[in-house]
Parts: sequence; C-alpha cells; structure tokens
Amino acid sequence: MTIERIDNSRGYEPGNVKWTTYKEQLRNTRRNVRATLDGRTQCLSAWCEELGLNYNTVRARVYHGWLPEKALMVREDGRRIPKHKRR
Repeated sequence: MTIERIDNSRGYEPGNVKWTTYKEQLRNTRRNVRATLDGRTQCLSAWCEELGLNYNTVRARVYHGWLPEKALMVREDGRRIPKHKRR
C-alpha cells in the first residue's frame, strides 16, 4: 500500500491523503489517457483489463490517432465489442 494525495494541488496533509494500492496510484496520474464508455470514465489500462483487450494494441491505436473510445470498442480481429460486454 502507498499514500496518495486526493487533491494534487495541495500537499501531503491530514484530510488530503488516502491509502491506495500501487496499481491504483499509477492509474491516477495526469499522463494517463482516459476514455468514457457508457457514462463511466477510466484510464485505458483499467478498460483493457475489464474488457479483456490487449493494452499495447489499444495504446498503439490511440498513438496512431484513434479516439480512445473507438480504440476500446474494436477487438484485435476487427469485430466490435457488444454493448452488453462493456459492463
């Protein structure tokens, strides 16, 4: 476990810190690409884990100009991910 600031503009002070896992802390950095599907916003790695997609494939698509939401809706074989599988 590690300590994370709730509001990054403030310091490590009482009321502005929480315990979190290292994995969660890495997902809360500003450099992460976020995508919103079905009203939920998460970083790409969280979406890939949830949808069973290869993170490197999705990241490469975004790097090459795909919108993050589109990059997450297409499997590696080119088929679209059905809406009911995105929950």
